[in-house]
Amino acid sequence: MREKCVMDAEPGSDAVHPERLRALVSRTVDRLGLDLRDLTVVTEAATGPFALTAVIAAWAGAAKVLTVARDSRYGKASEAHAAVERARKRLGAPDRIVPVERLDAARLSGADLVTNLGWVRPLDASKVKGLRSGSAIAAMCEAWELRPGDIDLAACAARGVRVAAVNEDHPAVDVFEYNGLLAVKMLHALQIEVHGARIAVAGEGKFASRIAAALSKLGADVRRAPSLAGDRGAWAVENADALVVADYTRERVMLGKGGDLSVESLQKLAPHAAVVQFAGWVRAGELRAAGVPVFPPEEIGPRRMGRTMAYLGPAPLVGLHTAGLLAGAMLLGRPGPEGLLQVI
Repeated sequence: MREKCVMDAEPGSDAVHPERLRALVSRTVDRLGLDLRDLTVVTEAATGPFALTAVIAAWAGAAKVLTVARDSRYGKASEAHAAVERARKRLGAPDRIVPVERLDAARLSGADLVTNLGWVRPLDASKVKGLRSGSAIAAMCEAWELRPGDIDLAACAARGVRVAAVNEDHPAVDVFEYNGLLAVKMLHALQIEVHGARIAVAGEGKFASRIAAALSKLGADVRRAPSLAGDRGAWAVENADALVVADYTRERVMLGKGGDLSVESLQKLAPHAAVVQFAGWVRAGELRAAGVPVFPPEEIGPRRMGRTMAYLGPAPLVGLHTAGLLAGAMLLGRPGPEGLLQVI
């Protein structure tokens, strides 16, 4: 599942008991058998739980971990690098993390494994040409979640650079089972109690199916539709307490102007419904203007998650990013569990 959202609202790793973080990283690396010895890893520097990715690589024995960040509206690059170093010290990981100002062909020429994370992206032709043949890119998500433009796959093929995705349903990882819990937390942010509530889930694919199943187990009256269009969409939404939009692959608007269902139609079908943007393009500004509660309140756009798994806590992110690093390492000949690696 995608590792970044438009606006991170996850608490910082500083808020988590350091012994719990140390235990999470240690046992996850041990359980998956992640071995990065003698490898140079390139990844992002970030704040919150995302600061842990470089730490995991160092913990797993990487010879060097290069981290890159950029100033943005979410903070300064220096703050991201400081968060990584703070997390490394708190967990007692080896001092092998080296911050860099930018990634160019010279920096990438020594890399064995590169992650497709926030400030490393896009891995376009200008970056791929710096990688040596036989190196690997870890997409850090399932193959179907890879967005166009994130990685220039044609340039990778021409250069002899292999790309790894990860099976998030593998029993050693089991990250996709967190989707239902994430949806529950997002519903709670809108004061929807779940148990006993009528909840519409709109979307196709693994997100929608897992969320619908989880909410049903918790006692919600769930109505699921592949989209918000037509009679099936209207049936799902009618008299709902909440609508969860959960379709990661849909490129077009699902709710709002130009979408399958207008805000006005939603209000007629379900006058008291709140909306969760789990994944999928929702006109959040229209909803807010009409007085419809929506979480998150900002417009996410297509092929984005409204909140990442880190919104729940560090465990799902540690699991996913350790598995992603392992999938990349498996392309370099390191051992790993059968069925974990998806080759793109």
